[in-house]
Parts: sequence; structure tokens; C-alpha cells
Amino acid sequence: MSARQTPHKENDVTSLLAVQHVPWDLRGQLKTELDRLEKIGVIRRTEEPTGWVNALVIVEKPNGSLRLCLDPKDLNAYIKREHYHLPHKSEIIADMAGAQVFFKLDASQVFYQMQLDEASTMLGTMATPYGRYSFKKKAVWDQFSTRNLRQDN
Repeated sequence: MSARQTPHKENDVTSLLAVQHVPWDLRGQLKTELDRLEKIGVIRRTEEPTGWVNALVIVEKPNGSLRLCLDPKDLNAYIKREHYHLPHKSEIIADMAGAQVFFKLDASQVFYQMQLDEASTMLGTMATPYGRYSFKKKAVWDQFSTRNLRQDN
């Protein structure tokens, strides 16, 4: 995988990755999934120039459908991570002491819930054999966002 990194503005680095090979037998499923994600508002087709174009990673789920992901390894080098303490199981259990009401949450459709701002959407651009697409919503655990982009590079 070759990336072309070029200065975009002073102290700004971009990364433009070429389209990765997609096996011929997955291309129909890929196009169907791109169309589905575009229809439900998770991604959009991107025609304008972007500073970051990430590699597409296709994961086949156990049921045979596809999950489309980004490989933002170049982008990750420029993200400032927020540091926070993840509570240990014992801390969570202690916090629940005395609780009487509990809820069960079905999170099966919660994967793409967080709306991205325009600048962050452009960071989430991926190259596919069918053109470039940008994520308008992010997976709940993804880390890329313009508020996390390092300013010191």
C-alpha cells in the first residue's frame, strides 16, 4: 500500500491512499453495501478534493454480509487521544450498589449513531472501486474527529 503524503498548508500533512484490490466475487456485495449505507445516511459520495483518503477494509461477517471499515493508520498519527480512566468491573458494581431498576439496551442497530461535522466527515473519506465515499456518521468507538487532530505537526 503506497501513500502519497504532501503538505497541504503550513504544518498540515495529507495522505491519499490508492484504491485497494477488492476480490471480484465481493464487488457486487460491496456496491450493494455502499448503496445501502448511502441510502440510510451513514456515508456520502465525495467528488470534491479531500486531504485524507483512507484505505477501505472489507470484513465478511459470519452471516455473509459485509462490514465496511476504514484503515486510518496515517490519520491516526495526527490524532490527539483523549485520556480518561476506564472503570474496572469492581468499580461499576460498587456504583450499582442499592440500584433497584435496570434496563436492557438492544444495541444491535447502534453501530453508526454519532453524526460527524463536515471537517470530520472529510477525514473519514475512503477509496473504493466505485469512487470515494465519506462517512457522515461514525462507529461509536472510532477516534477520528477534527477536535482530536494534532496541531503540532
